[in-house]
Amino acid sequence: MAADPIIISGAGPAGLILALSLVKQGVPVRVIDKEFGIKPGERGAGIMPRSLEVHRLLGILPDILNLATSAPIVRQYDPTDATKVISSGLFRPVKEPTPQVPYTNPVLLGQPYQERIFISHLEKLGVSVEFGSELPSFKQIDDFVTGEIIATTVRKTLGLSFLGETREGDNIVIADVKIKGQSWKWGSPATKMAQLRGSGQEDGIAQLVMAGAQVDVTKCYEGFYDITGRRDIVFEEVVWLSRYRPNIRMVDQVRVDRVFIAGDAAHCHSPAGAQFNLGWKLALVYKGFAPSTLLDTYAEERLPIIAEMLGKTTELLKQVMVSGDIKRGGELSQLGVNYRGSSIVYEDDMETLTVKGKGYNDASEVAARPGDRAPDAPGLADAFDKNKGICLYDVFSVAAHTILVFSDTLQGHSALFQVVERLPGATVQVVLILPKGSEAFTSESGVDEQFAKVLVDNDGHAYAGYHVDQASLAIIRPDGVVGARVLGVSGIERYFKGIFA
Repeated sequence: MAADPIIISGAGPAGLILALSLVKQGVPVRVIDKEFGIKPGERGAGIMPRSLEVHRLLGILPDILNLATSAPIVRQYDPTDATKVISSGLFRPVKEPTPQVPYTNPVLLGQPYQERIFISHLEKLGVSVEFGSELPSFKQIDDFVTGEIIATTVRKTLGLSFLGETREGDNIVIADVKIKGQSWKWGSPATKMAQLRGSGQEDGIAQLVMAGAQVDVTKCYEGFYDITGRRDIVFEEVVWLSRYRPNIRMVDQVRVDRVFIAGDAAHCHSPAGAQFNLGWKLALVYKGFAPSTLLDTYAEERLPIIAEMLGKTTELLKQVMVSGDIKRGGELSQLGVNYRGSSIVYEDDMETLTVKGKGYNDASEVAARPGDRAPDAPGLADAFDKNKGICLYDVFSVAAHTILVFSDTLQGHSALFQVVERLPGATVQVVLILPKGSEAFTSESGVDEQFAKVLVDNDGHAYAGYHVDQASLAIIRPDGVVGARVLGVSGIERYFKGIFA
């Protein structure tokens, strides 16, 4: 096993989540950032449903939800009378959760607050972010990298193309201002628009956004009053201000030898899962359990998603800048992001796995096919403690693959465990799920001891959510993605051969 830590350059959400993923898998890291602390600004506030699932797997979701707010009510004012409300409604329609999709609505939490939560969890694990640390270059030598690095330097040093455009003509100003804020909106970004959104975290702080061809980006207060005419709204202070220029860009590679890029260094939008996708693979290779070729699948699986989501967010930007209306499709929940067609997902003796919708596919939200998100399932019970309620998301591990065995028998699984025993230690856990109506057991005698848990699907959500109509197995990757759906141990062997070979 390697001894030197993995250096993560950049303590934004991407770097911090990758660090958490690695540390929870026993991999040492150093996190550096050229800034001298967390940058202010209520930017990047929207946390999508798939990101909430990732936060739950990492064990940080309670802290996120404790501070986050739901979609605000936005009041649109009459263009001819800035004091008259012409419409009022939620920023985004609310969707009810389901057993398979427990988080259906985004929440709002500014990036600085998210970063503080991530950093606090890293500190509990013995990792401190080294703010004010950078070196302007790095060098790759054989099997190691020398130097501390910054994200912009990484991309340039590696010679990666950053394809796309910067929309200089879209005038957008974003600021945090001291004011008793609600959610108000005036005008249209087709000409000029102003919007105030109260921060759910700090009293008296609101985010001000001004956009449109006629907006003067050099002004803040006067720009707002020019758009709204509402001089009765008094600002106490500008806490933070930035001119935002939409970047519609992505790299053509995400790996060069032993250096990887993610987050803003790789693309100018934020699809969930890239850090998680890389983390478990990097941990296996670092520990010597998997070949370095496994890391090539990071690009294979993520680049199609980056390209597709970049296109969708670009269309959204065009809608906003032309009409001011945001017609969000379900794809921005990111629940349909998938790796169907990846070289390391596998399905045997079942319906042929289609690669249609690679990158994003609405069906992937609940289909539970290889490459799709792994659905949750509440209403499970420990077979030996029927009063103990369990969800599948309580069972999955960020440090190991989870094999879900759908079977009506406690015994007869020795062939499976013979395969598992040949795999690297502590990289796989096996969970037996008995069908609804299975009897309660008074002792664990007679059960194969290698099961991490034996559960009864009391409410039937696990069998329904994974579309099980016969004894079968599903392998859930550490990033919460279905890696394989198989009928027997030969399929298990074939899947893990692609991971550990």
